[in-house]
Amino acid sequence: MSRGWRTDERILTPRAGYHSAVNSGARSAAKPHVLYVCWGFPPSRGSGVFRGLATANALAAEGFRVTVITADRETFIRHTGVDLALEERVDASIQIIRVPFEWPTKAQELGEWTPERAEDPAAWMEAWNEACLATFPEPRYGAWAPRIVEAAEQLHARQPINLVVTTANPNVAGLVGAHLYEQYGIPHVLDQRDAWTLNVLTDEIDFPEGTPVAQMEARLVASASELWYVNQPIRDWYAATYPASADRMHVVMNGYDASFAPAARLTPSDPEKPLVFGYVGTISSAVPLAETMDAWLAARAMSPEIERASAEIWGHLGFFVDPLKITRKLLASAAPYGIDYRGPVSKVDVPVTYSTFDVLLFLAGRGKYVTSGKILEYMSTGLPIVSVHEPDIAATSVLRDYPLWHPVADMAPDTVSEALVAAAHSARTASPETRRACVAHAAKYARTEQFREPLARIHALLGDKGGPGSQQSPGSERQGGAA
Repeated sequence: MSRGWRTDERILTPRAGYHSAVNSGARSAAKPHVLYVCWGFPPSRGSGVFRGLATANALAAEGFRVTVITADRETFIRHTGVDLALEERVDASIQIIRVPFEWPTKAQELGEWTPERAEDPAAWMEAWNEACLATFPEPRYGAWAPRIVEAAEQLHARQPINLVVTTANPNVAGLVGAHLYEQYGIPHVLDQRDAWTLNVLTDEIDFPEGTPVAQMEARLVASASELWYVNQPIRDWYAATYPASADRMHVVMNGYDASFAPAARLTPSDPEKPLVFGYVGTISSAVPLAETMDAWLAARAMSPEIERASAEIWGHLGFFVDPLKITRKLLASAAPYGIDYRGPVSKVDVPVTYSTFDVLLFLAGRGKYVTSGKILEYMSTGLPIVSVHEPDIAATSVLRDYPLWHPVADMAPDTVSEALVAAAHSARTASPETRRACVAHAAKYARTEQFREPLARIHALLGDKGGPGSQQSPGSERQGGAA
């Protein structure tokens, strides 16, 4: 293939629930072919990778022929970090096309630079950024646009595509769906997940009407047969912003993956052992780490239970290979007070990690549109959960009916410390019945449940090409036939 992309030749051991590669051939050729475009696909360890992995696997489990277009492995190895165990979880029937991704801002080795860049690095980078944004209005990722569009065109010529599903972030993935719809009438689903023009952390519009980003987003939204968002507030904002597409906008929550989920704890914590509070997740600059540490110190002063307890922080420091130095320094300063940074944990090791906790810390950024797939995994444990975040974020909508949730009214140290003390009491006293109610509440947020309705609508989009939704969906006639 041109431009250097290639199809992975993976040898995966078939497991229960996963298709074997022997399902290919004449029989599979009759199945609808779904192209899934997702920048952060395994072995990426980015926070969005689990939704990408689950979506591709769910499509394959439905009987579709699935091809994934994603970035090359070298990008993840060098820049974002990898979780190699995740590759073993990719359905063996899925074809993966890895398209090289340029990231010159991360290329600091002079040997990688062209003579022109070495001569004037600032001017070269400015020119590269301008060319990138002219291709697609998204910093760094825009340069990927022509490559993935061409890869999709070549794939469609070899193996006609019936449906495209694209996942942001980055938003450049959505261009493939819009392009194939505009050129060939192939319907596409835009899994926008969070937001683009709207800043979910500040509640402000970063790219107002008329800007290149707003114009591109309008194009992607208008052409999509379906649009998915992770929570109701974000979906409602987009429905109000693009009312002509509102009836095609749906909430598809992140969900948690049962195969990765920790075992539920149905009995009180051992009274002879100190309690262990735990956090699992990426520790970005938005995580209120300093506020949590202040509250922890206050709780130690007011509760002997907390004074002899420990708090374990598990996760990557930021989204890239280079850790956040300020965060590392902050965590190191907390070690004498029982807060222990334990480093990243592979997704396949998550159940074992959770088994050591008595209480879970949910640390999240501010903003009413902020949600988290992590909290759904948290709830499956049946453990007490302490919220350390502003009280009005979107994630509280799923926690509200969780019996062992300990929210905070504000982020003052005394307020959070009281929640920590209350959660410690719950860890010692909550009954098996209460914990079972926690697990039952979590069950409806399993990824399989969250995908049930979207997959039925996808079958409907494909008309009589199989599946439970064999009838045409309303408005599907405007999408044109699949080429």
